Amino acid sequence: MNAGAKLAALNKFRGSPSMRAPQTRVLVVYDVQVKTPDVSQVPLVINYDLPKAVEEYAHRVAPAIAPSYSRAGVVVNFVTATGGDVEMLRSIECFYKIKCPEVPMSLRDIV
Repeated sequence: MNAGAKLAALNKFRGSPSMRAPQTRVLVVYDVQVKTPDVSQVPLVINYDLPKAVEEYAHRVAPAIAPSYSRAGVVVNFVTATGGDVEMLRSIECFYKIKCPEVPMSLRDIV
């Protein structure tokens, strides 16, 4: 997308949903930081790849965890066993003093 199309998509996402029919709004962002003032609370952030630096993680998840929101969103990180993902996730946990629990491979393990 060019810059104009990106801005139009972000403005459409920010707009209020229609009163006639309920909508599920999805914003897919690739390698772009969405600033918290640009987008109000996001209930779900999915990281298909982890950032290259731990400091970048906060910018990616900020719309889901901003302290001004009444309810925190959920952040899901996809991590592979190869390529340094596990090490980066451990570095993120240490840097931010958080714990990212592992989701079981089977839903039966959590239901």
